[in-house]
Amino acid sequence: MTQLRKVARKCSKEYYRDRDNETWQNFVRRRQLLKKEIRREKRSSWKKFTEQSSDIKDVSRLYKIVQAREDTQVGILSDSTTDGPEGTLNKLVDTHFLGSVRRIGWDPGPKGKEGGRYQDALHSGHFTTTERIRWAIKQFGNTKAAGPDGIKPIVLKNLPDNYLENLKILFVCSLQAGYVPYRWRQSKVIFIPKPGKEDYSKAKVFRPITLSSFIFKMMERVVLNYLEVEQAIYSKLNTNQHAFRKGSSCDSALSSMVNEIERPILNNQYALAIFLDIAGAFDNLNPMSCIRGMQQKGIPPRIADWYGHYLQKRTVKTSQRDNGQQTPDQRHPPGWHSVPSGLEPRL
Repeated sequence: MTQLRKVARKCSKEYYRDRDNETWQNFVRRRQLLKKEIRREKRSSWKKFTEQSSDIKDVSRLYKIVQAREDTQVGILSDSTTDGPEGTLNKLVDTHFLGSVRRIGWDPGPKGKEGGRYQDALHSGHFTTTERIRWAIKQFGNTKAAGPDGIKPIVLKNLPDNYLENLKILFVCSLQAGYVPYRWRQSKVIFIPKPGKEDYSKAKVFRPITLSSFIFKMMERVVLNYLEVEQAIYSKLNTNQHAFRKGSSCDSALSSMVNEIERPILNNQYALAIFLDIAGAFDNLNPMSCIRGMQQKGIPPRIADWYGHYLQKRTVKTSQRDNGQQTPDQRHPPGWHSVPSGLEPRL
């Protein structure tokens, strides 16, 4: 495949250089061979993927691909109060970011922070090192979709060491000041349809996907790693929590539940189970509850204050296109739908 691409690219350059019929025919022939090979590789890859889909995660992914529909773009919603893209956008944001308010004005930055405090912060960066920052960068795929700042992980992975030192200073100052920079708190939201739905004229059948700054995600991973390694955060979690926890997953939760159900059945007894689904559990979570949870579990106050500032001051941006025109919206969300990689889901 790589060789065919190189040959096709070479033939293309020869044609644009010579501009004759012979080089054109050669380019067309090589391009057709490349396209044929691409189609063959796609079929082979799809066959291999379906044959190897054995666990729950792979089967779920396969189901979403098969059930995907192309005609499920966000249009005019039947439950919106006004017509047009603005009404659709307001309904989507109000549904998935309950209680959000429109952002007006510019963030003035931290108040009451003396310059000496920032200077002191430079000498108290024990929670982070350049090695820990480098580790955090490697946790992201190279071409993951960027946030509003447009910076992808591949850019951060190729930063020289002196830039990592600058990032370390920024991270320490941000934590010591209890302030997350405005650009790091910005998130871009897109709405994608949930698969397998019959009616796509309701706001709830669309799922918000939040794209945040990878610089902030990186700092979040650095802080989380510090809590895991030096604060033993997992020892403070409930033993029945399986999500957002190393060594636990949906599989371990199912195994634990099946074990509880099988025990009475094997002893000729009955098993009674109650399943609860909390509507909008993440959307409606109060940030202050997250902060209290961090404080109750002994998270260092400076980290709790820093993350509390992010939860209460972040903004989400979204837009809806209609006839080539874009209708924007920007909100302060009260819940934590836009939290990128998550400290408080673990707390």
